[in-house]
Amino acid sequence: MLEVLVTGFDIVLALIASYGIWRFSGSVILNVIAAIIFVAAIFMHHKSVKSDGTDYLKDIFAIKGSVDRICMYDYLRVLAVLMVIGIHVFKTDFSDGLIQNERICSIQQSIEIWFESTNVIFVMLSGAFLLKYKEESLSQFFKRRFSKVLIPMVVYYLFYVWITQIITDFSLDSLRYVFLNFITANNPSFPHFWFMYMLLSVYIAIPFLRYMLKDMPYNKLTWLVILIIVFSILQIIVPAIWGLRLGISFVFVAWVGIAIIGYWITREETEAYYKLIIVAGLIAFIISIWLVATNDNAGLFTGNMSPLMELMGMGTFAVFLQWKKLFTKEPWIIRIVSKYSYQIILIHWWTLMWITRGKLHIRADSLGGFGMLVSILVTALISLAAAIIIDHMVTDVFLKRK
Repeated sequence: MLEVLVTGFDIVLALIASYGIWRFSGSVILNVIAAIIFVAAIFMHHKSVKSDGTDYLKDIFAIKGSVDRICMYDYLRVLAVLMVIGIHVFKTDFSDGLIQNERICSIQQSIEIWFESTNVIFVMLSGAFLLKYKEESLSQFFKRRFSKVLIPMVVYYLFYVWITQIITDFSLDSLRYVFLNFITANNPSFPHFWFMYMLLSVYIAIPFLRYMLKDMPYNKLTWLVILIIVFSILQIIVPAIWGLRLGISFVFVAWVGIAIIGYWITREETEAYYKLIIVAGLIAFIISIWLVATNDNAGLFTGNMSPLMELMGMGTFAVFLQWKKLFTKEPWIIRIVSKYSYQIILIHWWTLMWITRGKLHIRADSLGGFGMLVSILVTALISLAAAIIIDHMVTDVFLKRK
């Protein structure tokens, strides 16, 4: 009975999606391709439900939590997702001159400065989970990690190609154009995809870093982290303030270095430094607000690779680690948003621009100043629903979930 209900639900979704594709593009070829994918998805889901029963649905909707799961990381991941959306909520309205209330703008801009550290948090999470040594061949690692990042990335990339009508036919030149844009990261209509390319770049180094860090003494690892932050100051802050660019550099002043920081901060020995890290992060946040308020080139100080962002990200991470006992239980919404966090990031640009902004007309300074919060929550929830549907009906055909 359960497989019949799931199959029926899949058929309804497939019909609705097919109708939407036809009305939007009018392409017979696109509808045929979509139909083939939808049929494959329906067949796979019917087979999965028949063999796994309700466990299949529990996995799809994150209903069943693992006994040994560290819930704190789910909360941190959900916060990082909301921060990503918050950055784009504020920046799109601010750059378009839509925030007229100066007081609301100042408050939201201060919050957005903290949101800027979200990319650091995501990369630190990758380092925390992936740099811990375990026996895994290079082929196993790349197959597992790249499939989980690259396959959804391609699916959502093609979704954006369709929705933005970058191409209008399936000629060889059009397909070549899309392919070249994808491999060269030329995506002006959905600029947030830079993050996925960066994540893939970090993953290339991860398995090799595992062996490098495996036997590194903790005090040497700590000095490595200190050097990463110090050279971030020398390579980013010093040139921005005094125009003095040093002749030497440190190879780890990059996203790979931030992944190493994520590994370091989750080591048991680092627990003694959590409060100090939190204070450092708070100071970095205050300095960043001051720089933005007094300097026209504040972006030089508060960009992704800035030590201020590193310290703010570390401080946020340390808050959750310091008080992790507060996050031992999690409601279902936290668990499912965490499960689909990567997919939400992929789809949220469309949700924000075409639905929250385009259809619902929610702006950052609307609703008595709560427009930014409402925009974030509405965009996140709609993105979650879209991510579940796209993954369920398309991505699952190419990526079998474990």
